[in-house]
Amino acid sequence: MLKHLAIKDFAIIDKLELDFSPGMTVLTGETGAGKSIIIDALHLVLGGRAVTDVIRTGSDTAEVTATFSVDGAVRERTGQRLKEQDIAVDDGELLIRRIVSRSGRNKIYVNGTLVTAAVLQAITSGLVDITGQHEHVWLLEPDTQLELLDAFASLGALRTEVASQYGLTREIYDELRRLKLGEQETLAREDFLRFQVGELKDLAPQAGEEEKLAVARKRLANGERLRTAVAHAEESLYSGEQAAVELVGAVRDSLQAFTEVDDAVAPMARAVGEAQAIIEDVSRSLQKFMNRIQVDPEKLAHVEDRLEKLRRLSRKHGTTADGLVGKLAELEKELHGITNRDERGKALEKELGQARKRLGELAQDLAEKRRRAALKLVHATLEELGTLGMERASLQVAVEPLPQKGEGADLTVDVGEMTKRVGPRGLDRVEIRFSANPGEELKPLAKVVSGGELSRVLLALKRVLAQRDPVPVYVFDEVDAGVGGAVGESVGLKIKAVSALRQAMCVTHLPQIAAHADHHYVVEKVVQDGRTASRVTRLTADQRVEEVARMLGGLTITDATRTHARDMLRHARGAAA
Repeated sequence: MLKHLAIKDFAIIDKLELDFSPGMTVLTGETGAGKSIIIDALHLVLGGRAVTDVIRTGSDTAEVTATFSVDGAVRERTGQRLKEQDIAVDDGELLIRRIVSRSGRNKIYVNGTLVTAAVLQAITSGLVDITGQHEHVWLLEPDTQLELLDAFASLGALRTEVASQYGLTREIYDELRRLKLGEQETLAREDFLRFQVGELKDLAPQAGEEEKLAVARKRLANGERLRTAVAHAEESLYSGEQAAVELVGAVRDSLQAFTEVDDAVAPMARAVGEAQAIIEDVSRSLQKFMNRIQVDPEKLAHVEDRLEKLRRLSRKHGTTADGLVGKLAELEKELHGITNRDERGKALEKELGQARKRLGELAQDLAEKRRRAALKLVHATLEELGTLGMERASLQVAVEPLPQKGEGADLTVDVGEMTKRVGPRGLDRVEIRFSANPGEELKPLAKVVSGGELSRVLLALKRVLAQRDPVPVYVFDEVDAGVGGAVGESVGLKIKAVSALRQAMCVTHLPQIAAHADHHYVVEKVVQDGRTASRVTRLTADQRVEEVARMLGGLTITDATRTHARDMLRHARGAAA
């Protein structure tokens, strides 16, 4: 739900902060007071187009901030979208801030992260449905109409099964299509693979080989210098004239002669003797190591050549030297698939036939259930429209085959004696069509010209779908256009009923609708210091009586209109109970 909306320097609003609650909220006030400006501001933080015209005169920027709390399926869906954009996911809260600047340096923040308008639209899609601004009416989108029909008919499990079977069938189909590439192209690929496999087999790379070769090359390249250094060390320690071992031995013997003179000499003599033994051990190790040192230019050349080949093929295949072993296996597998393509092709044809048959059965079952559900949805919606003063309206929920052209149009299934295109959501596209008067052509909802008619159709649909529609916030911007009296009362009752299942906000001029609100705000236009501004006040019970009376009686409010207003509010509370 929408928890908080802050607006600054937007149109005639200088500064405004509103807290919202669950249930039904209405905004009322005189024409031009700024009611719809609040809806425009909300539309902006949902990804609407930003224009500098919205910036208040005398200001450089306009700013709108909205805080939403999300839970259930909406929280899961929104959280996934945030993760896809690497945006921090707060615990059940979504904070959106949008700044429009005269300089054109507009900024959008979602949970503190700077994003584009396109990303904002993706994140907020399905979060708020604003009836009255076509570009944000979720129900006008054909894809949404299909989703809602399936939700109305509780077809989620079958839809998931169809999507899964479609994915499996598509995978087999695509593999078979790749297998059936033009013969010339396939043969060229086969020759290319044979060359690459042969090249790697000739090299026969081994895991860890590059590191071992690098160590060997370093040792061979420095063999002569290393041999000289080791020989010098051994000579200095043991075999040369005045070698360290002799000098240390002499020191040991000298100290040993005085061990009986002073007890403190004995430990020092032993330590010198241990040093002599260590020198002898090191000298023997140096002699052995010197014998192993290789000075072999031919072997060095071989190691360097091998190392260069490994690194060249690594660069060629875009992997490491250790990765060449896996690359060889990968290329051999592909080559095997090509050389055995006839056998594999027959197996895939059989698999595809079985997968297509199962997909066709599931998709046909889904299509039939959709058609039956469409009739029920039409009946329920027409009943709602009848109470909204549209008794003679016609409605159709058309469940039609997918067009033959489009994404995935090459994947088809046999249904009876017909071949039909199929997609991940089955065989169908859904479109809701409407006509207000007998004899008029049924048109898609998005092409209904009358705003009042469209608003009532959408309200009726939302009333029917309220338990299944995943959108958590409904906004009705002057949904009362063209209605009044008993129809207005019915509109109020329906919005009230919808608000029991999700947050509903309504901009209205009708007291019959305003009386049903749980929360009532009045929007007023005031002049301060020569500047016009909008002010919004949350009304108390007594103030609501005055506002409803104003809506009933106009400029002159009498005791009779106040009594009428009290009766209307009392009646609305009784209807809600």
